[in-house]
Amino acid sequence: MIIEGRRDTVMRALADMEGPANQGQACVLGRFCIPPFFNAIGRLRYPMVRKEGVLTPVPYEEALSVAAEGLMRFDPKDVRISVSPKLTNETAYLLSRMRKEVLPGASMEVDAPFDSMAMQESNSLIGYPGCSGDLESIRDAEVIVVAGADLCIDHSVLRVRMNSAHKRGAKVVWIGPVRFGETRLVDYHYPNAGILETLAGALRGLAHEAQDMEGTDAFLGSLLAFRETEDAKELANTVKGKRTCILLGKGIMQDRPESVMAAAWDLLMLTHSPRGLILLLEANTQGIYELNPVLLERQVQGPAKAYYVTSGYANIPPEAEFVVLQDIFESKMLDRADVVLPATGLPEDLGTIVSMESRVQSISQIARAPGTSMADWQVVAKLSALLGGNGFGYENAEQVTQEMFSTSPIPGLGLMVKPLPAFRLFPIKASPSTKQMPASARPVHPYRGADIVDKVDDLYRLYRYRGVVD
Repeated sequence: MIIEGRRDTVMRALADMEGPANQGQACVLGRFCIPPFFNAIGRLRYPMVRKEGVLTPVPYEEALSVAAEGLMRFDPKDVRISVSPKLTNETAYLLSRMRKEVLPGASMEVDAPFDSMAMQESNSLIGYPGCSGDLESIRDAEVIVVAGADLCIDHSVLRVRMNSAHKRGAKVVWIGPVRFGETRLVDYHYPNAGILETLAGALRGLAHEAQDMEGTDAFLGSLLAFRETEDAKELANTVKGKRTCILLGKGIMQDRPESVMAAAWDLLMLTHSPRGLILLLEANTQGIYELNPVLLERQVQGPAKAYYVTSGYANIPPEAEFVVLQDIFESKMLDRADVVLPATGLPEDLGTIVSMESRVQSISQIARAPGTSMADWQVVAKLSALLGGNGFGYENAEQVTQEMFSTSPIPGLGLMVKPLPAFRLFPIKASPSTKQMPASARPVHPYRGADIVDKVDDLYRLYRYRGVVD
């Protein structure tokens, strides 16, 4: 995107015609919602500290000191860091340093349930977190399977890629509901079918393709718990012998998501399409996981005593004793926060991000955040120094970027090279999942602690006109 500003204010957003990822395409959010969102009322402007039960504006240095003193009261093992997917790589890198060097033993989580599940499961399935392919996998596919996704609302630029592939002859299979008008792109639609049952049933029809792969016996045995429905048989015939690409969205969280992931991967293995797994991740989730491998550790986490959160959507239990909130908009989290640290949004920051296809891209500052807001990376660096950390005296974001490129798995700008995943099959579990979440009754586009739908009136009117919201 090309974002233009004047007098430190976001004025306009345009799709970059030379952009390698979007090739001049932009969704409704990118094209029309960036200026009104970041200029909306309700921005956090000044740091606040809770005094006698009331959040009171204070100088930034005082707020940081109170935050540091509060966190130091607790054993690091009782501290949890909640990471927003909207943070830059530089901020995520410094949070990694904070957790390892300043708060060793502190737990960390990403405030995105689908992304967290998808990254952990993909790491188990293909050997690294994230997609096994890139956007070219959609272009080159002969069959595209979409499950648990709402491309019209959440990933409309990918919908353009899918449309181009469809025009070239690729078949599109859609499992789950499709918004009005989308069916023209779909060749096979299973609106009421269960995602897992359809994929697992199709695997039964392809079972004879499993030959001498690692895990074949356990995989074949697990298929006995499922049956071949007519939809599943049709899907099996459609993908047999064809280069396949599978797009998985957050809708799979309603149907045993870990098993859906395994079934999708097995389907790709039996169609010899290891580069076909596309996870519809949020914002900078890929970069955050690259820089914080601790997030891939499977551990049962009980409630912590102190929380350092970078999103107003974080889940804070009632028994939490101390909460530091670093965000850009007012939210319900203000009722729980003991310290509030106003930060910057995307057009107000410098640094890099990693897209869902592992493309490292740079961002530039063209606007100034309101009040005395401070860049996220600066907040983390200053807080880490107050907590006793060494080497956090960065003068600018470029220094953080250079250090990050030299010491982390992110080598620099451009598309990161991924190894070819190992060819192996995984058993499909039919038992219920513990990570299911209900479907949202309306589109939600969270950005830190705010919902873009609530902040941009024209977007709400558009969704209402289309019948997406009441």
